[in-house]
Amino acid sequence: MEFMQKMAESMTEMKDSMASVEEKVAQVQKQSARVEKKNVPPLISSNVANFVPMSPQVVEALRAEAALNERQRMEAALGDFQAQLESEKNRQALEVAEEKACLESEGKRQTLELEATRKKLLALQEARERDREAAINVQKYYASQLREKRAATTQSNPRVEVPMPSQVPAQIAHTTADNHFAAQLQATLRNFQQAKVKNDAARSSRRGSARRISKRGNDPHDSDSDSDSDKKDDESSDDSDSSFFEESVPNAMTSKTSQAGTTVFTFKPYVNASALEDFNEKASLSTRIRWLEKFQSMAVQGGWSDKMRIYEMKLKLPSSARD
Repeated sequence: MEFMQKMAESMTEMKDSMASVEEKVAQVQKQSARVEKKNVPPLISSNVANFVPMSPQVVEALRAEAALNERQRMEAALGDFQAQLESEKNRQALEVAEEKACLESEGKRQTLELEATRKKLLALQEARERDREAAINVQKYYASQLREKRAATTQSNPRVEVPMPSQVPAQIAHTTADNHFAAQLQATLRNFQQAKVKNDAARSSRRGSARRISKRGNDPHDSDSDSDSDKKDDESSDDSDSSFFEESVPNAMTSKTSQAGTTVFTFKPYVNASALEDFNEKASLSTRIRWLEKFQSMAVQGGWSDKMRIYEMKLKLPSSARD
C-alpha cells in the first residue's frame, strides 16, 4: 500500500511538472509572438545585460532544448519508476514463493505427524487385541483347571457334588472365595495358637502355685503322693481343658444347599479376647464396667457359646479369681 501511495504521489508530481513546463513553453511562445508583431525585443532578466534581443530561431532552439531536457527528465523518472515497480514485483513474487514453500513444508510435516499417529494407534489397538486374547486364554486355562479339579473331587467324593456353571466370572468368584476362606482359616489357626499358649501359661501358673503350696507342708511322706496327685490333676485338667476348648470353638463355616443343587458356604470370622487386656480388679468401677462391655461386644461378634464365654473370661481373670 505504501508503495502504491508513493507511486501515486510521484505520478502527481510528474503531472504537475509537465503542466508547469507546458505553461512555461506557452509563455515563451506568447512572448515570441508579441516580439514578432511589435518588433520589440523580448523581455530579459535583470541579471542578463547587454544581450542582443532573441530572434525567433533562438527562442525556438531554447524551447526545443527545454522540451528535450524535460523529456529526458521524464524518461529518467519513468525508468526509475519502472525499475522500482519491477523490484517490487520481484520482491512480492519472492515472498509468495517463500510462503508457498513454507505452507508446503508445514503440510508435509502435518501429514507425517498424522501418519505417525495413525501407526501408533494401530500398534496400540493390536497390542490391546493381543492382551485381550491372552487374558481370554488365561481365563480358559484356569477354567479348564477348575473343571478338572471339580471333576476329580466329584469322583473321589460323589456326595459333595456341586454343579459347575459354565460362566468364567463364577469360576473367578469361586477362586476368590477359596482364597478368602484360606486367609480366614490361617487367621483362625493363629488365634487358636495364641489362645492355646495363653491357656498353657495359665495352667503352668496354677501348677506352680499348687506345687509351692505342697512344698510348704511339713509331712515329707505325703510329698510323693501329692506330686502324683498333682500330675494326675494336671493331666486331667489338660484333657478337660483341651476337650472344653475344642467343644467351645465356634463353627467358622456353615454350608447351605439351595433347591438348584448349588452349595453356598458362609464364613464367620473367628473372634477371641486376645486383643482385650486382662481384667484388673483394682481398677475403678467405670473402667471395669467398660471392660465388661468390650468383652460382651466381642462375645456377640464372635457368636460365642456360654462355654466359650466362660473359657475366655477365665483367661482374662487373674489366677486368684479363676476358681
